[in-house]
Amino acid sequence: EHTAPVELKPDSSPPLAEHEHAFQ
Repeated sequence: EHTAPVELKPDSSPPLAEHEHAFQ
């Protein structure tokens, strides 16, 4: 779920790259 694109996660304002980095 956390790997879902930012588009599906409005909560995730930052780009996908940033989102993934947060989980990395």
